[in-house]
Amino acid sequence: MGLRAQAVAPGAWGSTPWFVRQSLTCFGLGYLPASGTWGSIPPCAMALLLGSVGTSTAVTTACVVLCGLWGAVACLRFGDAGERAAGRKDPGIVVADEVAGMALMLIWLPPAPAAILGVDLPWWAPIAAAFFLFRVLDVAKLPPVHAVQSLPGGVGILVDDLLAAAQGWILLQVGLRWLLPTLAA
Repeated sequence: MGLRAQAVAPGAWGSTPWFVRQSLTCFGLGYLPASGTWGSIPPCAMALLLGSVGTSTAVTTACVVLCGLWGAVACLRFGDAGERAAGRKDPGIVVADEVAGMALMLIWLPPAPAAILGVDLPWWAPIAAAFFLFRVLDVAKLPPVHAVQSLPGGVGILVDDLLAAAQGWILLQVGLRWLLPTLAA
């Protein structure tokens, strides 16, 4: 993955349908340098947009979950096509896994940290913290995350990101709901 743009040989996608290519690359974000970071942005952007217009937490969570399900289904259903096109396991051009992982990180975030937690934070701070924590854990691949990448096809592409997100979600929830209020007291 790295910071270089992801290259796929001309014609490598073969007769792969446009919808499959766009789903796996999140409409081309997978071709950008640092593709995993770019692939993590759509669920955050959705949460930020919905939060900025005052959408309820339930609606925002439902939209983020649907975004994550789209990424997960794309990986599971079409991940093999992405690996064939790139010619390697868990290719950087496939960022639907980052979409799914980032969406998991955004579930059950406090809607108004100052009101709920008694901590003076801007409303968007938990989303930013989730983004940075997920990116660090997705790159670091703490045990057992790295081991599951060897699973075949789309499962291997997806599950490592979901495990990294689960690790990050636990850390984020502990930090937001216990550590920050304790420190602020």
